[in-house]
Amino acid sequence: MKVPTLHILCRGGTHPAQNGNVAIKSSGANWLPLIPEHWNMIYAKKLFAQRKDKAFPNDIQLTSSQKYGIIFQEEFIKIEGRRLTVVVNGSDILKHVGAGDFVLSMRSFQGGLEYSYVEGKISSAYVMLIPNKEKVCDEYFKWLLKSKPYIKALQGTSDLVRDGQALRYANFAKVYLPEIPLNEQKEIAEYIAAEVSKIDNALPTFQKEIDLLREYRTRLISDVVTGQMDVRGIEIPDYTPETDTEETENEEINEEEADS
Repeated sequence: MKVPTLHILCRGGTHPAQNGNVAIKSSGANWLPLIPEHWNMIYAKKLFAQRKDKAFPNDIQLTSSQKYGIIFQEEFIKIEGRRLTVVVNGSDILKHVGAGDFVLSMRSFQGGLEYSYVEGKISSAYVMLIPNKEKVCDEYFKWLLKSKPYIKALQGTSDLVRDGQALRYANFAKVYLPEIPLNEQKEIAEYIAAEVSKIDNALPTFQKEIDLLREYRTRLISDVVTGQMDVRGIEIPDYTPETDTEETENEEINEEEADS
């Protein structure tokens, strides 16, 4: 599978041509300077329209969370074990959230946009975005709109966030987005989901090893400072950091080319 776009999700980015299977070009957008040649950067409004519906009579109260996304408020309370401010009066100013909407909030400048799998109502401070299904694969844009480069670009659209004011649709529209073939969006999303799953599954093992090292560190310090371990005469070897094998091989190749 060709996956030339992982650079959009990495801090600082990586060069898409590193995969060796795609030509690149300048995008004209500072937050995503290089893109595959067959991509284009387009006005965000062509990909997402603003939902302006007021809350429906039977809508259930929702909560936006960077940890859980958009979920029912009662569900959030059960998970977190704490109460939230429940809207009693002025419910007519609440907005409707549709299943499949992307949600822009005051916290989006920190953690990007949230995705809603459910319908309901939410504060009027939020902006609901309806994806253009002819151009948007939800699973792909769920990754993109929470990536660090995109969040940084969103931060650059306004100084209002410093004053605690919510971002608006106008802020969202200022950041140009990539136009990518739908099938490619789906492939990228599936690849990322699979790789992230592998990482998540490996984390408990690494965490256990980290915990054991911390335990050993604590015990070592305690044993030495209390005289339980005699370290007199022990020679401490110099620490030599490991060198990346691939980087070393590349350096050797470059040296050979320079000598030839």
